[in-house]
Amino acid sequence: MRILNLKQNTPEWEAFRQTVVGASDIGILMEGSEREIYELLQVKRGLAKKYVTKAMQHGSDTEEEAIEYLIGRRIPSSEKICAIPDDIDWLMASFDYIDLDGDLQAEVKCPQFVHSTLSEHSHYKRWWWQVQAQLSVSGRSKALLLAYSAITKTKEWVERDEAAITKLREKAKWFYELMINFEDLPVPNEVVERYDNQAVECATLFQQIDEKIKELEEEKKVLRDELIAIADDTPFVCNGVKVTKQFYKESIDYEAACKAHGIDTTAYKKKPKTAFTWRISAS
Repeated sequence: MRILNLKQNTPEWEAFRQTVVGASDIGILMEGSEREIYELLQVKRGLAKKYVTKAMQHGSDTEEEAIEYLIGRRIPSSEKICAIPDDIDWLMASFDYIDLDGDLQAEVKCPQFVHSTLSEHSHYKRWWWQVQAQLSVSGRSKALLLAYSAITKTKEWVERDEAAITKLREKAKWFYELMINFEDLPVPNEVVERYDNQAVECATLFQQIDEKIKELEEEKKVLRDELIAIADDTPFVCNGVKVTKQFYKESIDYEAACKAHGIDTTAYKKKPKTAFTWRISAS
């Protein structure tokens, strides 16, 4: 591992990140959609701006507190290391914490709601790939992944996976060559990138609301499981909330029945009322 003379969250650090593939980029490259990878390339080229959502800002604001919980003290920015591997110069890791004199290497995530197991988080696979990229840079055999909130803290050791590191390096090299050769990716679904104030304002508000809905859905799932456990196989009602069993009913697979009897269903197909509908989603 070669340590870089860079301080995290400085203009110099941001500028350098534009020239390499970062460990945080690996999560997108390995688990992201075509649209996300396309947009990442635009960001690297300075053609688009990465918008910071409320959830992302919360994570940044809580990171120091999480590290203090982990190691018992807050660390100055000078101790937050940036590095590249010994063998290549286009893959970079900005470590949340790494003890150069000890064994601890850690990646900290601070979602607003933390599950009892890390794998329950929707972005867990991205986190895992990011940690593998960091291990590829540091050369170490394992790293600690911590999900932190004021109420719940969940952590697990992520073991180095050589096959995964080979894959992520291949994908990172492919993406890096796109960057340096000024090659383009096809625009997914011919979607036009908008930067006007009206679109940015609406999209930002939608993303903030979508983040809240996802967080509430995660909390609701946890509470649902707790209520089922509390029921202890006996349905109950409490404060307007019913906890009851819903028994499955038998149903008929009409498509399979038609196939079994050689019935052609083409004449019975219904045409859609409209040619298309709109779908709005937040990355």
